[in-house]
Amino acid sequence: MLSFSSKKILPIKHLCTYARDDFFVSSCNRDAYHIITKDNTIWPNNRLLLVGEKSSGKSHLTYIWQQLTNGIRWNYRVNNAKNHILKTNFTEFVTKSDKYNYKSQIVEDIDACCRIVDPIEQRNYEIWLCELINYCSNNEIKLLMTSIGTPLFVLGDLQSRIDSTYTVSISEPDVEIIYVLIQKHMYDRQIKIDPEAIIIITRYIIQTNISYKYIVNVINKIEESIIALPPQVKKITKTMVKNIIKHMSLEIL
Repeated sequence: MLSFSSKKILPIKHLCTYARDDFFVSSCNRDAYHIITKDNTIWPNNRLLLVGEKSSGKSHLTYIWQQLTNGIRWNYRVNNAKNHILKTNFTEFVTKSDKYNYKSQIVEDIDACCRIVDPIEQRNYEIWLCELINYCSNNEIKLLMTSIGTPLFVLGDLQSRIDSTYTVSISEPDVEIIYVLIQKHMYDRQIKIDPEAIIIITRYIIQTNISYKYIVNVINKIEESIIALPPQVKKITKTMVKNIIKHMSLEIL
C-alpha cells in the first residue's frame, strides 16, 4: 500500500499512450494484467471477457494484448446497428482474417447493446456478436471482449456463449492506483501538480466516493477550476487543491 509520506512519482515517459510500460499494476487489476500478458495462450474456449468500470484501464489492456498478439480491433459502434452495415463489416472482417491469418480479435463494450432502445437494432447487434464468436471459435481465433458490467442478452445462443466465456474483473481502485491515476491524468493534460496536492486529492476521493468515474470527475473539476488562474501560476499546490475541494459541488458525485 502506498505511504502518503513517500510522495512517489510515477516516471511516465509519454503523453497519452497505451504502451505496456505505462500501465500501472496494483492489487485491483493484477489478475487482469496477468491473464492478458502472461496467460493469453491458455484461455478457455480461446476467449476472454474483461469486466470493469469505465476508465478502469480495460482499453489500455486491450491495446497491450493487441501489441502482443498482432491482433485486429473491431471498431463496431452500437448506433450503427443496421443489417446492411453488419453484413458488410462482418464480411470484411472474415476477408481480412483469411487473407492476413489474424489469430486474435478485440471487441470492446459488448454490453453497450443492452442499452439500445430499438429492439430490432439490439437483435441485429446480438446476432452479429454471436456470429463473430462462432467464427472465432471455429477458426481458432482468440477473442478478447470487454464490458462495464455482466452483460445480459436477449438472444439465448449469445448468452450461452458469454456464460461459457472465462471472465476476469478489475475491482474498485485501491489507494495506490488512485494516486497514480491522478498523477497520470494531470500529466496527460500537461498540468503540473505538487505531490502533496495529489495526496490531498487521493484522501478526498477515498473519503467521498471510491470509483474510477469519480476520480476522473474530480480531476475534470480541478482542471475547470484552474483554467481561470493567471498564466504565471506554474503548478497546482496543496493550498490551491484544498480551496478547490472546499468549494467542490456535489454534482460530480
